[in-house]
Amino acid sequence: MNRTRTIDTALALNLRNLPGFEHLGPQASLAVRNLLRGRLLGLPSGQDVANFLGAVVLTPAQLCHGPHGKVIQKYGFDTQTPLWYYILKEAEVLNGGLQLGPVGSRIMAETFVGLIENSRTSILAPAYRYWRPMLPAQRPGHFTMADLLLLVNELNPLGAAIEEEAVQPVIHIVKPGESLRMIAAEHYGDESKWPIIFQANRKQIANPDVIHAGMRLVIPQLDGATPSRGAEVAAPGGENNGAVAANGVAAH
Repeated sequence: MNRTRTIDTALALNLRNLPGFEHLGPQASLAVRNLLRGRLLGLPSGQDVANFLGAVVLTPAQLCHGPHGKVIQKYGFDTQTPLWYYILKEAEVLNGGLQLGPVGSRIMAETFVGLIENSRTSILAPAYRYWRPMLPAQRPGHFTMADLLLLVNELNPLGAAIEEEAVQPVIHIVKPGESLRMIAAEHYGDESKWPIIFQANRKQIANPDVIHAGMRLVIPQLDGATPSRGAEVAAPGGENNGAVAANGVAAH
């Protein structure tokens, strides 16, 4: 089973410069390209769509909460938010990032329904509009997914739940002069894995070149590079944060 991170407005570092578009400069960024496409297509703001759907509209304070708040407010995006950003922020604010909010959910649902309706082989197509399942059902004439699973004798298609061993998170206490690259080298034996630690601590690290002594960083466990469990580790100082900047690190 694949595990996903919660939905938020932070883009993965690999999306800062899309492969094959590096020569375009700022336009190689997915965020910049989303803004340009939305502008060219004349997409409405997130607030306009929410009002049209009768959904809860995020307040400027909600939209400005987080590391992008100053930029959002500076360019008036707190009242006229680009639709793509609004959908991500809506999920983060209203549902804790566990699922899309009302605007994002409605757009996704209508997209899939529209695709199904326009498929010539869909049960929603005119040629099949009056088709009904003929297979046996617990309630005649009302065939559900449960009936389909009963038919194939598979009541638990995902299999039995696997009990996972409770693992205490590894916490690293930052010492003066440390960088993410140094911390990755200590825990993973590979300094190039610093983005893993950065991604796991985005809520307290806005810029990977700026970490402070005393910060408590979560160290994710990796296959083949599992740090000791449940320990609080304080690594010795050495390389400073400027070494990270020298290797081309940026926050977004």
